[in-house]
Order: sequence, then C-alpha cells, then structure tokens
Amino acid sequence: MTAQPIRQHDSERVPRNAEGIAAALSGAQRMEFYRELLAAAPEQATQSRPGPRPLLR
Repeated sequence: MTAQPIRQHDSERVPRNAEGIAAALSGAQRMEFYRELLAAAPEQATQSRPGPRPLLR
C-alpha cells in the first residue's frame, strides 16, 4: 500500500486560504478579490474555516 495519489494534478495546487487564492490571481483579479473579501461580513469571510472549538468542561 502506498500514500501516493492515484491521479497526478495537471496544475499546481492553490492553498485554500486568502493568501493562496490571491497569489494565484492576476493583478486586477487580485484587487477585486481583496475588495470583495474586505466587504464581506466576518461570518462570510470565515465560512470555509471555522474558528477553534470551545473547550468542554
């Protein structure tokens, strides 16, 4: 058994965070991305990555 992926990706993977997405965009697209990100409500901007879970006691 191996941990190698079954299929190789044709393109380079983009990290799933704001910095990774912005780095993959061209100048004008990057500016639009940041504009939309800053205009989003905080709960919209962090939907894909929830914060830390509260400690259970």
